[in-house]
Amino acid sequence: MNGISESPTQTDLSRDEMYERVVANDAAFNGRFFLGVLTTGIYCLPSCRARRPLRTNVDFFENVDAARAAGLRPCRRCHPDDFARGYDPVIEEIEALADEARMDPASFANVRALVQRSGYGATRLFELFRLHFDTTPAAFLIEAKVDLAKRLLGNSSTTIADVAYACGFHTPSVFHEHFKRLTGMTASAYRDALKGARP
Repeated sequence: MNGISESPTQTDLSRDEMYERVVANDAAFNGRFFLGVLTTGIYCLPSCRARRPLRTNVDFFENVDAARAAGLRPCRRCHPDDFARGYDPVIEEIEALADEARMDPASFANVRALVQRSGYGATRLFELFRLHFDTTPAAFLIEAKVDLAKRLLGNSSTTIADVAYACGFHTPSVFHEHFKRLTGMTASAYRDALKGARP
């Protein structure tokens, strides 16, 4: 195989450091190098969540063309060729999870539920939310719940306590704390403002 040489490359990483990024499933290095698994004959993104290969069974490539020239084929799980063309499956997964949380935040009782739904570990999910949304999973989920509350408060027949529970808050007091912190007003004042804005 004619992979990346032992000396540092444009990735500024040694082969051992690249393998460490693979072990960590580090999506931040997707595209900076590609992993070739010699025993299976495939090449992957560093973030691929397929079974971790042994260090002795891998090689590294600067691009997908080099990996193909070495006789390897693209992984069907992480789709490195799609990434090379501009499609990032990790971003797609995280954006889909974020959309799901925005649409139905009450289905996520807490960050643990968000982590379980994502299929990533807590630390990895934290990194991805910081990278793609510039926030933490916990803050994102609270904001999604408060955004839903703002929509539900437009229905004056629903009590504020019911709104809190419908958005996934365990207690009205926690709901009031987060709602006021994010909107600058109480839920009652927000509802009154909505009424006043109506013709």
